[in-house]
Amino acid sequence: MVYMGHAWVEITIANMEKTRSRSVKALVDTGASLTVLPEQLAEDLGIAVIGEERVSTGAGDVRIKRGRAWISVKGKEDAFRLDLRSD
Repeated sequence: MVYMGHAWVEITIANMEKTRSRSVKALVDTGASLTVLPEQLAEDLGIAVIGEERVSTGAGDVRIKRGRAWISVKGKEDAFRLDLRSD
């Protein structure tokens, strides 16, 4: 689905144990170097914080929390490292 130059896709994201999951619309950004998830969604799904670090972004240096989760897109699934952002 494309709106005004933005591409969105339906994904399913789950914690690493696959005990909690949710289907959401995700923005596809082919130039992104990070996969970002709202921290509240990570908490709701039981996605554990596995570390924190400082990264440089277009908005400057920011401190982020990291996690891992299963992401399914159009029948394909894999575990991904996530960067959790506070709302």
